[in-house]
Parts: sequence; structure tokens; C-alpha cells
Amino acid sequence: MNSIQLQQEGRLQLAIKALQDGKFTHVKHAARAYDVPHTTLTRRLKGVAPQRGTPAATRKLTQQEEDVLVQWILDMDSRGYAPRVSDVRRKANILLAERVRGTSIIAPTVGVNWATQLVQRRADLRSDYFRKKDYQRALCEDPEIIQKWFDLVRNVVTKYGVVDDDVWNFDEIGFQMGVISTARVVTRIDRRSDSAKP
Repeated sequence: MNSIQLQQEGRLQLAIKALQDGKFTHVKHAARAYDVPHTTLTRRLKGVAPQRGTPAATRKLTQQEEDVLVQWILDMDSRGYAPRVSDVRRKANILLAERVRGTSIIAPTVGVNWATQLVQRRADLRSDYFRKKDYQRALCEDPEIIQKWFDLVRNVVTKYGVVDDDVWNFDEIGFQMGVISTARVVTRIDRRSDSAKP
């Protein structure tokens, strides 16, 4: 909001307080006294929030919650596990539920297309397909790329202080628990297309 809008917002709040305290009997008189639009004051008294500064209906998370979610996406992506769209939606719902925890309010949830809209409005994200590789294609991998993977693993182990007892080995099948087919994932914008397809 600019300074004029902030001044009007302040006058609206004063008018509402004056009406609640019984200083005015009519909304029109309070609107005139505080130099605010009568219709705006009437809407505020009915509980209608101001449109300016209010997130769009598709933005159910606050800016801080959205930033935390995006940081989680980027962190998972840096570890080599870009989250599926359904995982992003699930995390958003967890954040919404956390907001109302301890109250009697039923937690809102995001819609089916919410994660797609998040990607569209964020310049640092994009979506891609996570595809399973067949074994023959994996045999043709470039050693330099494989070395980059091991460098990434070593960096993550160092960054998060993972001890040797918590490191597990996999066989050459290379499956990922819960992923049995192609899935849409959310990843950082500068990631190469084929790097999101192990």
C-alpha cells in the first residue's frame, strides 16, 4: 500500500472503532466524519477484507509459508529428489493445518491445481517429468556425470553431518520407493531437463 492508501485504511479503522463504541448511530455519519467511502466502510463492517494487500484466492499460503515451501522444494531438488506435485500439495496442506492447530477451526486445503499455479507464479521453479530409466540406458551413462552424482552425495553427507552408519547401499536395479511410473515433479528453473529423469 502507498501512503494515501495507508491513511485511508487508518481512517477506516478509526471509523469502525467509533461505530463500535457508539459514537455514531449511522454508518453514513461515521464515513463523512472520517472522510472514507460509505460503501467501503459498510463492506468492512460486514467483514469483507480489503482487496489490496490480500492474496488471491489461489494463494492460500502466506508469503512466508510459501517461501518456506519453495525452500523445501529447492533443498529436496539439490539432494537429487525433486518432489512430486502431489508432495508439494501435501506439504502446503501441512502448513495450512499447522496454522490453525490448537483451534477449533477446520484447516483449509489447497486445490488440485494449486501446485501448478505456484510454479507459474514463481520464477525460480518449473515442473518436469520424472521418468524411470531402463537398465540398458543406465549402462551407457557418462562417467563424468556419475562422478558428479557422487560429488553431490559427498557434499550432502558433509552438509548435513550424515554418519557412515546412516548410509545405505542399493543394488543395480535402482528403484525408488513409491515411484513406479512417470510422475510430474517440481524442480528449480535452471535444472537441465534430462537431469530430473533418473
